[in-house]
Amino acid sequence: MPKSHTPNTLTLGHHLNPEEAALLRGLDSPARIQAFLDETPYSPEDRNRCPLNVLRDRQAHYLDGALFAAAALERLGYSPRLVDLFPEPGMDDDHVLAIFKRGGALGQWQNRTSPACATASPSTGDCASW
Repeated sequence: MPKSHTPNTLTLGHHLNPEEAALLRGLDSPARIQAFLDETPYSPEDRNRCPLNVLRDRQAHYLDGALFAAAALERLGYSPRLVDLFPEPGMDDDHVLAIFKRGGALGQWQNRTSPACATASPSTGDCASW
């Protein structure tokens, strides 16, 4: 379980419109964060989005999604860490994971909307399968 924590929207909150603020408040568990990102289309653009732009653009690649997941997890009191998995040169994008502890076990966020991960099974251990 995360340490006792009051969600912090002060740093992001003053940039959000009421709809965006409500959406962010609804991401109140790792599973809901995963579900939001599962519905977020993969972006093949060579552009990095901050968490606010992921929320607004509703698209993300691996780094964008992992940064969004880490920010959302931190807001809930988790202490996420990012892990960057490098592919063979020219084979694929980096895969970036947001890792967090949940009740003594490790969880991860992964982008399952990308072409490479579209068929990922819930048995991969991502937070939505807990």
